[in-house]
Amino acid sequence: MDKQILQDVSQKQRNEYLKDSCVKTENFTYPKHLEQADLTKERNDFTQNAIKVSIEDAKLKEARENYKAATKPVKLEMKMQMSKIRTGVDEVTGTVYLMDDQETGEMGYYNESGVLVYQRPLLQEERQLRLVNDNSKIAN
Repeated sequence: MDKQILQDVSQKQRNEYLKDSCVKTENFTYPKHLEQADLTKERNDFTQNAIKVSIEDAKLKEARENYKAATKPVKLEMKMQMSKIRTGVDEVTGTVYLMDDQETGEMGYYNESGVLVYQRPLLQEERQLRLVNDNSKIAN
C-alpha cells in the first residue's frame, strides 16, 4: 500500500474521496509525528507545566515542614504520656534526702514527702568503721 495518497488535492477533497471510497470508518489511536512548530510548542508547554509543578512542590514542602513543626512537640508529649500510662510511673526530678543505715549497709533516697524512692547498698567510702564498741555497752 502507498504511504501517502491524494497529496496533490485539497484537504476537503481528500476527506470526501476517502469517505466515499472506504469500506467503513472507526475510531483508532495511532502515532502521529509532530511538525517542528508543534514540537516546539509542546516543549514550551512542558516547561511551563514543570515550573508550575515545582512551585506547588515547594508549597507542599513548606506545608509539611509547618505540619512537622506544629505536631512534633505534641507527639513528644503524647509519647511521654503513653509511657506513663503503660508503666504507671512518672519520672520526677527533685530534691531527695539520702539516709544511711549502717546496720543493714543500705542508703535510702527519700523525697520531700518522706517516701523512699530508691535504695542501694552503701559505697565503700560511706561505710563507717567502728574502732570502739557501742557507747551503751561501755557504760558499765
